[in-house]
Amino acid sequence: LETQNFISIVASPLKRVTETASIISIALNLSVHYETDLKERSYGYYEKHLMEKHVSNNDPAPDAEPVAEFLLRIQNTCERKKECPGPILVVSHEGVFNAMCNNLCKKPDAYSSNPQPFIF
Repeated sequence: LETQNFISIVASPLKRVTETASIISIALNLSVHYETDLKERSYGYYEKHLMEKHVSNNDPAPDAEPVAEFLLRIQNTCERKKECPGPILVVSHEGVFNAMCNNLCKKPDAYSSNPQPFIF
C-alpha cells in the first residue's frame, strides 16, 4: 500500500473496518474519513441470527436492505468519491468490495471472500 501514494482514506464506520483503517492510517500517516454509505448491506433481522439457512433458501428478511438499493448506494458513493483528489484508499466490507468489482467496474474475476488490496 505504501507504494500507491494514497492521499486519503475513506472507510465504513463499522467497528471491524474502523480498526483496520486505523492501523492503515498510522502506517501511511493519513487521516481516515468515515463514510456511512460504505457500510455493508443490511440483512435486517438475520444480522443477529443464523442467516445461512435463510439465505440458502432464498428467504430474505422483510427488513433487509434490497440488493438494488445497496448497489445504488455504493454506486452513488463511488461517484461522489470520483470528484475527490486521489488516489483514495477505500476500507470497507466484502459485499461493498464485490459490488464495486462486479457491478461498477465490471471485474467479476476480482470477487473475493477475503478481499485483498485491489486498484480500480
